[in-house]
Amino acid sequence: MGAMESTLDSLTQLSSSPAFSSSSSSSSSSSSSSSSSSKETHSSSKTNPKRRPSSTKHDREQQQQQEQKPNLRRPKLVHRNVTRFYEIPFGPYRRPEDVLRSFGYELIRELDRGAYGVVYIAHDLRKEMKVACKQIEMDRTFHRNVFEENKNELLTIERVRHPYVIKVYCHFVVQGNGFNRMYIFMALADGGNLYKFIRNRNTLITEEKCRLYFAQILCGINHMHSVGIAHRDIKPQNVLLCSNRNSISGDYLLVVTDFGLSKVVTDQQQLAMSICGTPVFMAPELLQSKPYNPFAADVWALGITLFQMLSMELPFNFHQPQEFIIQSMMDKKIAWESAFRKTRQQPSNEYKQLVRSMLNPDSNRRIRMINITNHPWIVREYAMAESTSRSLRSSMRSHHHH
Repeated sequence: MGAMESTLDSLTQLSSSPAFSSSSSSSSSSSSSSSSSSKETHSSSKTNPKRRPSSTKHDREQQQQQEQKPNLRRPKLVHRNVTRFYEIPFGPYRRPEDVLRSFGYELIRELDRGAYGVVYIAHDLRKEMKVACKQIEMDRTFHRNVFEENKNELLTIERVRHPYVIKVYCHFVVQGNGFNRMYIFMALADGGNLYKFIRNRNTLITEEKCRLYFAQILCGINHMHSVGIAHRDIKPQNVLLCSNRNSISGDYLLVVTDFGLSKVVTDQQQLAMSICGTPVFMAPELLQSKPYNPFAADVWALGITLFQMLSMELPFNFHQPQEFIIQSMMDKKIAWESAFRKTRQQPSNEYKQLVRSMLNPDSNRRIRMINITNHPWIVREYAMAESTSRSLRSSMRSHHHH
């Protein structure tokens, strides 16, 4: 299942609920706490409150002129407190491209396509720079899911500012005749994803390089956990590479992406119920459909990721029936021999010990994030990643985005 789909399942349920019929748009836009976008929608009427609608030829001409300036007038904001839904056709906005332009973006070309949708390279017209845009067709995933649970995830991610977490600039949904399309604009990662990067190399990465890469991923996830966000779909495919000579590995800055399944956890003791993620990265408690701690489940997925980064294999045999897979997890039967047979290098004992502690089937005994960052195998590199992150953050603050 594509990483964004669970959010979408739930978002789509909302768009088909009565609150999202076009009739609600008038009440939401007149409410006093309407968002900035709905304020913009009504900016033309505020400039001259006494004006009667198109009473004179002069007024009509004025109105036409204003409609030709898309920036003064956003498409109709259908609902304001969840995610931004814009309805077309409305005023000068006939197509989704018109809405994108009103936000200052233009799609250039397709970059990647998957079950979740299409990723484009887009142009930020105001900043004169290239960005990535993920476009998701929401109608295809009309499973009724609990929307309440993750209605604010993307809005939260927009607020997360960290060098090792992908920068999401903005997101919104365009509702047209027979379609709901979500657009997510984010920083462009020129190095592709970590999975393809490791796969396309002719050589395996060394343990030293693995430490430098993993420390950056750890730093990003640890930051998310510290602000109460569990990722819930950690895997090498969801780590992007951005060329950066100043990174601790000297080649790329690794950033965590794809928060479609992320969960904002307000109560640390609260267990999650919805089973989501990518099966081979799922902890045994998820495979058994038990209530689980989403942070501990992230640690398990990080353990599988770390194993895969060094061996390009998985620690368990996923070609067998699920009950056997779960049994081998419960018995801690990590496939060290077969996984590392092809590699010319044997992993160090410290590496093996860390992976074992992350892949502990008992989530209460599984190593905690704070202990991973202090583990002898990664502690030095993690400290480097943290200090680099601090200097990068101060430079991020000095040229602050959006």
